[in-house]
Amino acid sequence: MALTRADIYHNLAILLSSGVPLHRALRTASGHVRSPLAVATRRMAEQLDRGLAGAMARHPRAFSRLDVVTIEAAERSGDLTEVLESLADWYRFRLRMRRTIITNMIYPIILLHAAVFIPSFPPLLLGQISGAAYLLGAASILGCFYLPVVVVYALYRFTPQTGPIRLLMDAIWLHVPLLGGALRNLALSRYCRTFHLLYGAGVPIVESSRTAAELVGNAAVSRLLMKGARSAKAGQPVSAGLPRSLPPEFVQAWEVGEESGSLEEVSLRLANLTGERAEMTLADLARIVPRILYILIVIFVAVRVVTFYAGLYGMQF
Repeated sequence: MALTRADIYHNLAILLSSGVPLHRALRTASGHVRSPLAVATRRMAEQLDRGLAGAMARHPRAFSRLDVVTIEAAERSGDLTEVLESLADWYRFRLRMRRTIITNMIYPIILLHAAVFIPSFPPLLLGQISGAAYLLGAASILGCFYLPVVVVYALYRFTPQTGPIRLLMDAIWLHVPLLGGALRNLALSRYCRTFHLLYGAGVPIVESSRTAAELVGNAAVSRLLMKGARSAKAGQPVSAGLPRSLPPEFVQAWEVGEESGSLEEVSLRLANLTGERAEMTLADLARIVPRILYILIVIFVAVRVVTFYAGLYGMQF
């Protein structure tokens, strides 16, 4: 049984709202699952000398900085149950988007491998190519597909999150059609949700806006939002520092929230709105990309088949 962060946070919220002590809730929330996340959750029951956030900070592989920061703020304000449920909602949202993308990509990837191996199989049977050449050709074609994926993953995995390389890569992704819009909205949703949790927990607006900007997950968007934090630090509204390259409706809504004193509610609405936009865009992207792959696969198979029969015809005549 797979246990996600959303499951653990939801279980903790239910247990705590039912009056179960925190140390007991931590032992119960993950059940008897033996995943690293579940084991870390149970171990935290014995590490509460610095509170729940302090215990989570001792397990950085299991809990992100976003989790630690928001839980720390919740412990200060006494809204731990509500914040846990909000974190559960956030991770459910992320998991839903990931499943949408993976589900729509499985079939075209299978077809891609079939298109690579099957057209070369008849020449292998006829002795026109050796087994080694057959495998080498398939590996070289698949390498053109997998190599960029591996390179991008390695760059994101092993480069600093705030370095110039990460900033450049994140800025490039924002200009990719459809994907860039989804990533921007996803970053804005994370910013608004983090700000809502921190600001609602009583964290000063300067710290809330700065921390939320640091945790958006995209260095290019973080750089833009950090201007709002600097504006707040200078005694000006956050909206006064937000660049106009951000969506105008986002900046205007933030400005209205500051003017009306309802920034906590507005930030939550913006988190939901931008999150829904990101989800819809990623769903569209998950439908379009497989179709593009299908077209490329058909062209590739057609070229391989024509090449094979042209070679066979030349051998006979």
